[in-house]
Amino acid sequence: MAGFEGAGVVALLKLLAAVAQSRGILDTLFLANKIRNNRQIDVLSDADLIRRLNPGKDVEVRIEGGVVSMIPIERNYDSFDILQIKDHDILNKEGNLRLWEAFMHERKNEQLNVDAVLDHAVDEVINRSDSGSDVSSVPADQTWISRFFSTSKHVSNPEMQHFWGKLLAAEVMSPGSYSPRTIATLEGMTPDIAHLFEKFARYVIEDQYVLDHKTISTFYFIPSEKWKVHDITYKDILELSHYDLVYLDSSSYTVKNEDEQHGIIKIGEYHLLVGVADDKPVPKLNVRFLTKAGSEILKLTNPDFDYDYISKIATKINQMNSEVRIVSDMVPTAEGVGWRKVHWSSQPG
Repeated sequence: MAGFEGAGVVALLKLLAAVAQSRGILDTLFLANKIRNNRQIDVLSDADLIRRLNPGKDVEVRIEGGVVSMIPIERNYDSFDILQIKDHDILNKEGNLRLWEAFMHERKNEQLNVDAVLDHAVDEVINRSDSGSDVSSVPADQTWISRFFSTSKHVSNPEMQHFWGKLLAAEVMSPGSYSPRTIATLEGMTPDIAHLFEKFARYVIEDQYVLDHKTISTFYFIPSEKWKVHDITYKDILELSHYDLVYLDSSSYTVKNEDEQHGIIKIGEYHLLVGVADDKPVPKLNVRFLTKAGSEILKLTNPDFDYDYISKIATKINQMNSEVRIVSDMVPTAEGVGWRKVHWSSQPG
C-alpha cells in the first residue's frame, strides 16, 4: 500500500507483537504474510519477526527452504514439522480417534475465529493510521491481550468479530484505553444488542450520557413511559441496562461552563453553545449515564447523529431561559475559541 509507513507500520508491528505474546510465533508469521500479500504493506521479514518476537523458551523456530520448523530445546526430540502428529498410534486406540477429532475440530474453529478477528484488527489499524491516530510507544498489557484472545476465539459471528477486531486495534495502539471489564461486557453482547447499541449511540451526549426519558417525552409530547426517539424505546434502554451498557437511575447534569457566560454541550461533531444570562443559573438536564464499559464500547462505533434530536435539545435549553446555537466547527483563535463571536440564536447554524 503506497504511502503506508511510519506510525502505521509501527502500529502493525505492535499488533504482531501482541499476537506473538498470546498466540505464538506461527500465528504471528501467518498474519504478517497476509498483511504483505493481501494489503501490499511491507512489514519485517519472517526471520526478523522470529528474532524479535518469538516468546518461546523451550523451542527454537527455524525457516529453511520455505519450511517452518520448531526444534525443542533441552529435550531429546528430533526437529519436527509443526503440522506433523508425532505419535500416530493415538489414532488407533479405542475411543481416542473421536476424542482427537473433536479436539481438532474445536481448535480449528477457534483458529478460524481468531484469524477473522485479526483481519478486522489489521483493517482498523490501517484506518486509524490513515486518519492520523497516534500510536503509543507503550506495549500492550500481556494480561489484557491474553484475556482478549481467550475470549474472542469463541466469537464466530462475523459482525461481532468486527467489533472485537476494532477493540484489539484500539487497545494495541493506545494501551489502557479499554478495561478488562469491557472485554467481559462485549463477550455477553449478541449481534442484536450490538445493533441496538449502535442505534442508541446516535443520541449519546458528551460521549457519556443520554437524556432521561421524562425529558425526552417533553420533546415529543407523549407519556414518559411510552417515549420513543425514532427507533429507540424505553424497553430498549432496559435491555441495554441489562447488558451493563447504561445505568437506569437518572442523574442531574450541569452544562459545563467554559467561561462565566457560556457553556458547551458536545454531541458528535456538533456543539450546542449555551449563552447563560447573568442572572440565570447554568442549565441542568436530567440524564442517564453510560457505564464505563458502555462509554468504552461507544468509541468503537461511528454513529450518524440525529440532527432533529440535537435541535430539540437546543429548544429544551432555550425553555430554561438560555440561548443556544448549534455549530459543527469550533476552532481556537487568538482571542480564545471562535464560537464566542457567533450571533446567538436558537436556530441551527
